[in-house]
Amino acid sequence: MNPMKVLVLGMGRWGNRWLEALEDIPGVALAGTAGGTVRVAADRLPRTGSYCHYRSFTEALDRCPADAVIITLPVRLHTEAITRALESGMHVLVEKPLVGTRQDLAAVLAARSQRPDMQVVVSQNYRYRPWARRARQQISSGILGDVRHISIRFSKAEILEGGRDKLQAPLLEDMFIHHLDLVRYLTGSEAVEVFAIQHRPPWSRYPGMPGLEALITLADGTVVNYSGTWAGRGPETSWDGEFVFHGEQGVLEVAEDKVALNGDPTAALVPQRIPNETNDLRVVFQSFRQAVDGDEIPETDVSDNRRTVELLFAVEESLKSHRPVPVRA
Repeated sequence: MNPMKVLVLGMGRWGNRWLEALEDIPGVALAGTAGGTVRVAADRLPRTGSYCHYRSFTEALDRCPADAVIITLPVRLHTEAITRALESGMHVLVEKPLVGTRQDLAAVLAARSQRPDMQVVVSQNYRYRPWARRARQQISSGILGDVRHISIRFSKAEILEGGRDKLQAPLLEDMFIHHLDLVRYLTGSEAVEVFAIQHRPPWSRYPGMPGLEALITLADGTVVNYSGTWAGRGPETSWDGEFVFHGEQGVLEVAEDKVALNGDPTAALVPQRIPNETNDLRVVFQSFRQAVDGDEIPETDVSDNRRTVELLFAVEESLKSHRPVPVRA
């Protein structure tokens, strides 16, 4: 079988992480890289004879022959990169969030409809955590009975690198998409309404709003209470956050890498620790590769992930209007 020729667009932190992740995946050849600086040894990966590092992503898409593209560009460039990649006959794996506006979302969905034979998959890697897989199994098994309340807590100290000090709402713009997608994945239910507020503690080193509170109502009536801050002090949560699922028959708690059922961590049977970023990306890519090979429909296909993006848009609308907002289906 011929190797999959992969083009990586955007050689910032995540582009270089992707090169590290691809190193140990057989059947992959690096066709090209674009933008930024390749900080890891690209020669660790098998390369096509025409491998080249391009100055811009547009030049790479015009000139680099590849089977698939991994997009780690700024979100504002995602739509153009996805559209041009599909026009060039490349499958797409794109970092989250997929897009930043509904106009861009419509454009991506339209481009995909023109190429239904091509895969467009969003790298929502937190779904693939061992704890998330196990927690979903526990919830869907009915061991908790009906779950009608979920509380989520997230707390991290500021990280100013990577342009985050310029963001007006660092948690909302950079991390929240992970937690919203986990709500959808873990419950198997879609959000129908959201009410959200932002806040900024006086000690925060961010000029914008690093705190976010949200009440999310799901289609089955479950209420999700989210409380997050990226200006936390004292003990921090993991990047995944801490989840508590309140059910008719008991409580499922997630903290760090541990899942406890009614206070007993052995009942949930999750021996693995949270994988590092590189392992996370390998699992995402393997799922993408299987979809390209026609073995499965990816669970974070753009047609599904649009619901996570719509939930984020509804949160943004609620913040602006200061009132509850319905989530578009």
